[in-house]
Amino acid sequence: MSAVFVPADEDALRGCVRGYYVSVVDKTASTNSDLLRYIKNGGNGEQLLVSRVQTGGKGRLGRSFVSDYGGIYFSFTATVPREFVNRLTPLAGVAAARALRTLYGLDVMLKWVNDVWLGGKKLGGILAETVTDNACTGSTVRAVVGIGINGNNAGFPDTATSLEAVGVPVVDANDIIAHTLDGFTSRLCRIGDVSVMDEYRALSAVVGHHVRVHTFDISADYDAFAVGITDDGGLDVKTEHGEKVLSSGEVSVRL
Repeated sequence: MSAVFVPADEDALRGCVRGYYVSVVDKTASTNSDLLRYIKNGGNGEQLLVSRVQTGGKGRLGRSFVSDYGGIYFSFTATVPREFVNRLTPLAGVAAARALRTLYGLDVMLKWVNDVWLGGKKLGGILAETVTDNACTGSTVRAVVGIGINGNNAGFPDTATSLEAVGVPVVDANDIIAHTLDGFTSRLCRIGDVSVMDEYRALSAVVGHHVRVHTFDISADYDAFAVGITDDGGLDVKTEHGEKVLSSGEVSVRL
């Protein structure tokens, strides 16, 4: 039986989201690109932009993110202390995972570096992008955080899953967005506290597992064991040549 999908509604979100100017559109190329443009053009104030469909959804490393109707696609702006900008993706990941756990009782995890994971498959993704804003001091950075969650949309690959696929009967985009933003803003004010990273580590689907580290040259990929996650969001891995910290890149988990 198909899940009932409740699409994002501007009035509903304005009634439960505080601190953001809310916009909901039927279609756009990328909510992240739209808000990056807003910041670069001198826009002030924090913005939340939701699109029911994205025609050019963005993932990491220039990849596309499938964004058909039935998914939840939203981006929001944030002002972040420059020294903790690497914690932005982990913080947003924790907020999204906790929201889905609270709403649906699902064992949602986080796969380094930016995947929302459920049952060994990708349920969603996070893309944080920063912009230098002249309106901010040198100690802060303006950023856009984009989150995409598969609801009852189709078209995603076999390595992914959706809320509908795991039996959620009603997928309410407004609830997911509101709970995620509430969790994000409550943690943003303490982004400098190591407890934020402790939450991320506790939800990791990678730490304690053998992984395959993927490089730009497939012939250079290698196996490792994920030891932990640093306070800067790096992945600490043990290889046959010793231990190292990955600051970026991609891994697959050997379950």
